[in-house]
Amino acid sequence: MNKTAIFIDAGHLHYHLYNKWKIDYKKLIDYFVQKGYLPFYIFYYEGMMTQLSYFSKNPDASINDFYEAKKAKKKYFNILRSFEFIVHSKPVHRLFDHESGKYKFKCNFDVEITVDIMETVLTKDIDIFIICSGDGDFTRPIKYLKSKAKKVVVAGFKENINPKLLEIAHEILFLEVIREKIEYK
Repeated sequence: MNKTAIFIDAGHLHYHLYNKWKIDYKKLIDYFVQKGYLPFYIFYYEGMMTQLSYFSKNPDASINDFYEAKKAKKKYFNILRSFEFIVHSKPVHRLFDHESGKYKFKCNFDVEITVDIMETVLTKDIDIFIICSGDGDFTRPIKYLKSKAKKVVVAGFKENINPKLLEIAHEILFLEVIREKIEYK
């Protein structure tokens, strides 16, 4: 088996799946193992709701609802940690979109993921890097990994994988194709 580092941009994946279906990340890792990838490091990145973001999406909720939702998210992160995931989170921020005239909520981890990729390639003996995101901002880090003779797999959804990633990754895994194997039930 090849030593593998996996980087899960949960926000990017959730954005595509919103109200459709959910990924069971333990099943996703099991799928990678079945494919011959031995995960040494599993990095997981997801935003933590703030009161502002929570009440904007749930205007009729109470403050107790917010605290319960936040507690549930922390419990979820602890479950991932129990499966050896390295969990990174930070607050979700509100940004005004001038085109729509509305506020949007965003929590971007591109820099954190890129730094973790660079640190991993420089300090660990890893053969394969799996990036679970379709974000075109990862074009440059993928080119860097390839220049270091590392195999790069991009896992995401057909509708939201940047075309540049399709061109440069060694392998593409469309998650909707393996839905029955990785869906949270």
